[in-house]
Amino acid sequence: IFDLFSASSLSVRMYAIDLFVTAMKEANVLQWMFGRGFMAYGDIGGNFSGGLFSTIYEVGVINLTVVLLFTFVLSNKSKHLFLLFFVAMLVFEPIKLPLFWVLVVVLTAFLPDRSHIKSASIS
Repeated sequence: IFDLFSASSLSVRMYAIDLFVTAMKEANVLQWMFGRGFMAYGDIGGNFSGGLFSTIYEVGVINLTVVLLFTFVLSNKSKHLFLLFFVAMLVFEPIKLPLFWVLVVVLTAFLPDRSHIKSASIS
């Protein structure tokens, strides 16, 4: 069964995760919060080959939170579209792809209007 994993890209992914952990250990608070900039890998020796890790490294936690909140509001609080964005972010970096943002906007246009729905209040 271990021979099956040797033919996969597991070792490359684990190396990328190790690079990310090492880089973030060396990061200061500002780099954690606001990132290091796009393609600013420096002497790390390559990118992290994962959307979420690269996004956190490049734009930081605060900017990632802002993008996630923007996507949630843009999608009319649709859980399905937000989940699509989050799963896509695990695989690649949709922040860098204008076509992905166009897809989000187009999908948002076809979502039903939920502004007339009021939340139930407990009396």
